[in-house]
Amino acid sequence: MDGILGLTILLILALGFDAIFGDPRWLPHPVRGIGLCAIPFEKITRAIISNQKLAGIISVFLNIAVWCTLAGLSTTGALKISPWFGLLVSGIWIYFTIAINDLASHVRRVAEALESGGVEDGRKAVSMIVGRDTEVLEEDGIVRAGLESAGENLIDGVISALFWAVIGWWIGGPTGAATLAIALRVINTLDATYGYKNERYLHFGWCAARLDDCVHFIPARLTTLAMMLTALCMHTSPMRVWRITLIDHGHHSSPNSGWGEAALAGLLDVTLGGPTRYAGKWADYPTIGNGARLLQTPLLREATRVIRIASIVFTLLMLAGSAIILYAPDVFCVILSLVNSEQAGS
Repeated sequence: MDGILGLTILLILALGFDAIFGDPRWLPHPVRGIGLCAIPFEKITRAIISNQKLAGIISVFLNIAVWCTLAGLSTTGALKISPWFGLLVSGIWIYFTIAINDLASHVRRVAEALESGGVEDGRKAVSMIVGRDTEVLEEDGIVRAGLESAGENLIDGVISALFWAVIGWWIGGPTGAATLAIALRVINTLDATYGYKNERYLHFGWCAARLDDCVHFIPARLTTLAMMLTALCMHTSPMRVWRITLIDHGHHSSPNSGWGEAALAGLLDVTLGGPTRYAGKWADYPTIGNGARLLQTPLLREATRVIRIASIVFTLLMLAGSAIILYAPDVFCVILSLVNSEQAGS
């Protein structure tokens, strides 16, 4: 099964699995497998290759090759049994690469911790999703950390995976969709494993970090459009989303994460960024947004709605874009033939 109908069914399967199952810890999840494979590959390539940048490059592409081969062969084998079985297997692979339910659940748990146990419980909950020092945070700092994590991970864990799955579909059907989606998740996981600017990974992690920036580049910018439409769905200002994102996306140290955080700041009308403490040292980051709303717990509840709505909106955007690209030439030809027929008749 191919075309828009097949792609629609595939995305419904992936999103449906995520909505039902989320990220259960009992399930052998490929992302955890990718993380486990990363260290042995690092040890092997470091031992064989003295140039650490080259060793890192080879390690990254070995990881990608292994997991793309697994996704590609399993989906191709399933397609030989049945087109429907192939769609199912591809949908499962894509489900493994998206984290809508998990991201929304993490943000919701921070809100629940603040509501039920106060600041101390909120600090513990938010420490599960951010790397900053949480013991110094009050309610506003906890909420800010949760929102920043939501804005950044919306790109990494949702938008990029859906984008590359759709691109893969048009390149190679269900097999292409599964392969590019898992490639994205391998790159993202390796960046989280190798992409540190410390003595161990400064050179070895160079490839993982640069590749991660590249694969998120287009999805990060498309996030702005998805968030503007999400703002309409939530009866707030899409133009504020556009204005804040355009002005403040560059205030983030990442070339991509700032787009998600600025869009969320504009949608919720809040101010993110500012002083942040890591490993006992304060860093004075620029602010993102200039919202009038105070950083209070209910905003985290709103952010979970944003995550879910934006995910659906972006899925519909990708389907609409695919339909336009697929059918626009035919529609143009029909219109042109009708115009020529009328001119000939006159």
